[in-house]
Amino acid sequence: MMQSNPTEARFDARGPVTTDLLIADLVHAAAASVAPVKIAGRAAGRFGRKVFIADLWDAMVRLDTARAGSLTEGCDLGSLKAWLLRAMRLTDGTGAPLVLLARADLVAAMDHATVRRSETCGDGCCFHFVIDRHAAPEEYLPRRSPRPSAYAHGATSRVLE
Repeated sequence: MMQSNPTEARFDARGPVTTDLLIADLVHAAAASVAPVKIAGRAAGRFGRKVFIADLWDAMVRLDTARAGSLTEGCDLGSLKAWLLRAMRLTDGTGAPLVLLARADLVAAMDHATVRRSETCGDGCCFHFVIDRHAAPEEYLPRRSPRPSAYAHGATSRVLE
């Protein structure tokens, strides 16, 4: 985000760039600040360990402004959604995911306007929430590939022979 659309940020195939890490930190700090709210008896803001993307954006703008930051400057909810769809495939230096997204399954218990405003779709999937890293730290543990690389454990020496 940082004064430009996150989809225009430089993509590094090896992992996230510094801006991605700064935005992820802001996302998680803002997510921790979002409280559960009831609108006409239906959930908004937070639904357990999940934070609605639209409410997350509002909290990010408030937090970034309070910090005199510029990560959200010139951006909107659509910018955050585009960044989330890209960032969900990125990991930090330890192998932990930058963000985890989830979909709204119990829509009848949720504020419909918040669900619609939070809907983030890409690659045939729609998401409505970011999983709060502070409420679900086990979800953010580093990932290990279940399948070893073709180059692991001396496979390269056999290929070169």
